Amino acid sequence: MKKIHTHYDNLKVSPHATDKQIRTAYLRLSKKYHPDYNKHPDAVRVMQLINRAYQVLSDPDRRREHDRWIALQKNSENLTQIPVMYGVIPEANAFEGNIFSLHKNKLYLAAIVLVAILALGSLIFWIIGRISLPENKDNTLYTVYETAPNGVDWPISASNIPGYPILNKTGDLKLMVRNLNPKSAAFIQLYDTMQMGQGALQTAFLPASSNFSFSSLSAGKYHIRYMCLDNGQWQQSQIVDVNQDQSISLQLDDLPASEFISLDDISK
Repeated sequence: MKKIHTHYDNLKVSPHATDKQIRTAYLRLSKKYHPDYNKHPDAVRVMQLINRAYQVLSDPDRRREHDRWIALQKNSENLTQIPVMYGVIPEANAFEGNIFSLHKNKLYLAAIVLVAILALGSLIFWIIGRISLPENKDNTLYTVYETAPNGVDWPISASNIPGYPILNKTGDLKLMVRNLNPKSAAFIQLYDTMQMGQGALQTAFLPASSNFSFSSLSAGKYHIRYMCLDNGQWQQSQIVDVNQDQSISLQLDDLPASEFISLDDISK
């Protein structure tokens, strides 16, 4: 099972860390990764993760919400198989230090030229890799995951993803899901709101500006948890009381990383 990455991981502190320890970790990481001190191209992105983590963990209410979100992930066997939106902060040992402090002599000049050549080669490989990523029908690149979380290639059109269980196929009702976002596809999972412990009933791929119907459902209360494939953000729909064929629309808004799925709906 994949590890759940949290704001605690991004600040490299324990979930039981005190406010002082969180503040100390933030100052230490800021000095290490701030773009003013760290010239690596990823320094800006890493600093954004650090700032987001500190904004949540330094606020008591938002930290409690984050702790509840972590508990939900750990209590759901299905979700632990899915990559979450937060990655581990990359180490900076290979690029720490200020390049402008190098002495202006031939040896250091040669080193700078070598680093520039390597950087240019890395950029070329990165561009090639981006071009080779799969595209949806609108030619929008999926910039987060090249395959589904279980390693299966993304389907060409809206459909269930092979390898995921299909449960509760005992009724004759349908719940159609509309993706209103014209650019981002979505990884979507259907849940029985009254039986969260059993995991997702069905899992599907929903391209941009398309529809998909979860079928053969029994009457009950359902909701959708979905990940936007252009930014990795997780969101949750409202609860739908399905007693006849119904539909639900997903906006796939670009939420800040500190926004998490509301736990209030899950407890209803």
